[in-house]
Amino acid sequence: MVQMLLKKYFPSISFALAAGANEFFSKETRSDGCPCLARKIDIPPEEWAFLGDSKIDMQTAKAAGMFPVGALWGFRDATELLANGAKKLIARPAELLDIVG
Repeated sequence: MVQMLLKKYFPSISFALAAGANEFFSKETRSDGCPCLARKIDIPPEEWAFLGDSKIDMQTAKAAGMFPVGALWGFRDATELLANGAKKLIARPAELLDIVG
């Protein structure tokens, strides 16, 4: 599904890696899959930003050693995201560029 979406919405962009639910990522927890994917493209987990909109996403980012970024347009509010480890909150996707740029 991820590959299909990338081809449809980002046909001219080359991604080093893209993954959805698979042998590395279950729908329930991803903290074990994140470091595995990071190793596949040789970028240490601590150099990653993990964008999410839920308590589980923030906990996953922390457990994986990644930088947790809370998306305020998603399912949960700022209080929940911060309480579960968000290091940064963003209100619009473009704000992610300030973090990773």
